[in-house]
Amino acid sequence: MNITAEERAKLNPQERVDAITKECEGVWAESGINSWEYNFLKNIRGWDTLSEKQNKTLLEIEKKVFYADDDA
Repeated sequence: MNITAEERAKLNPQERVDAITKECEGVWAESGINSWEYNFLKNIRGWDTLSEKQNKTLLEIEKKVFYADDDA
């Protein structure tokens, strides 16, 4: 899923978690996602809405997965 951060933020939580899962499939250990974040993703996957704090957490996870190379 090659989209901007703004477009990604408009997706529902399930779509966002699915994109992260697809990106990390087979390389979870190298994704930078810790066990708490992994469990957070599993928990929110079926939710329709997120609180501001939950959305911020999801955005931080997305940054790790999709934009980690941008810092290099």
